Amino acid sequence: MKNLRAPALLFVLVGLTSLVGCSKGMHIESLKPSGGVMSGNETVAINGSGFKPEMGVTVYFGTERCPTAFVEGRSKIVVTTPPYSKSTLVDVRVITDDGEEVILRKSFKYLHTAKWSPLDGFGAKGKK
Repeated sequence: MKNLRAPALLFVLVGLTSLVGCSKGMHIESLKPSGGVMSGNETVAINGSGFKPEMGVTVYFGTERCPTAFVEGRSKIVVTTPPYSKSTLVDVRVITDDGEEVILRKSFKYLHTAKWSPLDGFGAKGKK
């Protein structure tokens, strides 16, 4: 009997590992634009996969909750950015009504000035 336990346990572990690796949950790929002003109130598209149009979502930029967020298909969520107290890179976190959560780390840059353009890149000064 002992000889059958090790192969059976290995078979179960390999099976569980493959199930976890094939997860079809939510995934965030990018934000457009990936930066904006600290005063917030800008529209951002969160692009990814596995979003659920029939469910509500709550989205946080750093510690601040977006005032509006809605799923626009299985690959896009549209939000309005919340105001933020300092210029910094923040995580973007999406939570569905059923508790599923996904985070894109340090993915949105809050900036001091409204003169910034996505074409300038991070850290570039606005054109005068």
